[in-house]
Amino acid sequence: MTTDIEVDKAPARMVAAPSRFAMPILPALSLAVMVSLVLVALFAPLLAPHSERHGQLQYSLEPPVFDGGTTRFLLGTDIHGRDQLSRVIYGARISVSVVVVILVFKTLIGVGLGLVAGFFGGIWDSVIMSTVDILIAFPAFLLAILMAVIFGPSFFNVILIITLFIWPPTARQVRVEVLALKQQDFVTLARCAGSPNTRIMMKHILPGVIPTVLVITTLQVGTVILFEAALSFLGVGIPPPAPSWGGMVSEGRAQLTSAPWLSIVPGFAIFVTVLATNTLGDWLRDRLDPRLQTL
Repeated sequence: MTTDIEVDKAPARMVAAPSRFAMPILPALSLAVMVSLVLVALFAPLLAPHSERHGQLQYSLEPPVFDGGTTRFLLGTDIHGRDQLSRVIYGARISVSVVVVILVFKTLIGVGLGLVAGFFGGIWDSVIMSTVDILIAFPAFLLAILMAVIFGPSFFNVILIITLFIWPPTARQVRVEVLALKQQDFVTLARCAGSPNTRIMMKHILPGVIPTVLVITTLQVGTVILFEAALSFLGVGIPPPAPSWGGMVSEGRAQLTSAPWLSIVPGFAIFVTVLATNTLGDWLRDRLDPRLQTL
């Protein structure tokens, strides 16, 4: 006769607990979009069916294939007869290049200054955080437009201007993390062992801020893309004939009623890219920030 105790002790089917980093469908799709964007940027010369800079006037304003056009120009052509699909593909290369360069620079600046401000404090903290407060207080986009008008549109100026206004949030958050980490026992033990400050910062504190920096950087990808697209849309970003997505949207305004695809196609590319990066960034924040973990 089987007792209740024996029944409770009977082997049960083990169900594997879901991994903390198991990726739901939406973040997985977002990651796929970002990977696809990088691949398109890398292999743009192989994927683009036509030249992105040179067109043929006899094919001016050809409609896309879904609007009665031919398969020769799948997404139609602009007023200069340039293939829209090729320009969108090369526009992805410009967007990825801008994002990578800016995020590398802003990470080096923001993490470096945040480490120094949080670890050493004193005058270093006052000067760095005052600079951060000043840059955050000013309307970044308006100042960026003013600087772009003064220095002129170019790839280098876009990198410089956006980097100037995007590193302060990283520095501020890294400083907060460092202030908490340097009070931990492992840092005190490292000091007692005679480790120099640079070693403590690089070996013991920097690894602790990497998850935070990763989340911030992922969330800022969409901000950089929108920033560059807005500057190009206003004519103070990437200069033509380079096929920037924002510049393409601006160029299509004059034919918005007769050829709406000129603005819709690059605008949709911006929308999908920003949505994907923000979705992935939110998912990473939920997984890497212990304060958001549910019990």
